Amino acid sequence: MVYKKYIKKNGKTYGPYYYESYRENGRVKTKFIKGPTKKDKIKSKISQANPKIIVKTLSSIFLILIILGLFITIALYSNQETTGHSINNNQIKIIKAELLNQNKEPIENIFQLVSEKDDKWLPINNSYLRITFEQPLNSRNDISLFARSSTQNKIEAYPLNSNTPIIIFNNISEEKYYKKYLTNLKTPTSTFDLKITGNLEIDHIIDP
Repeated sequence: MVYKKYIKKNGKTYGPYYYESYRENGRVKTKFIKGPTKKDKIKSKISQANPKIIVKTLSSIFLILIILGLFITIALYSNQETTGHSINNNQIKIIKAELLNQNKEPIENIFQLVSEKDDKWLPINNSYLRITFEQPLNSRNDISLFARSSTQNKIEAYPLNSNTPIIIFNNISEEKYYKKYLTNLKTPTSTFDLKITGNLEIDHIIDP
């Protein structure tokens, strides 16, 4: 007669194991026929896994992927051209700023008005500014202005002694930082002329 048997060990149940009982010389004997292999045990553990644990594990992995994706998105966005109310810590400050007339002749030192964001505004109307940074800027740098205006305006930035603008700020309006990358700058330059068309106010000039 063939029968099956389960074995309990350390709180776990193993089996089924199949045995055959038979008589031999008037005595009942038992012979092992077959039982689960090691591979069967592994499959059994997987199939008996708690569904709640599986769902929780998958949820954790999904959350980690979302967080990693968010960090990657932020990193990519920070390398693009943006405008905003704040600047980063990799700053290149200006060390000189002058107001020029239409012939680009210096008429006033305005460094104290635009070197720091301190709510001391410089009103400008159809004029030039000449600004010098503490080190030359290259095509990976930018010029950022904390500015505001209520009228149509435009700012063109020229490397010193150049007649070709490399960046243009169009229609500055609300009070915030406006940033333009110097992508077209061929030669590292520390001094730039800003041609202002229209009425606007500037509080701070920097390269974040």
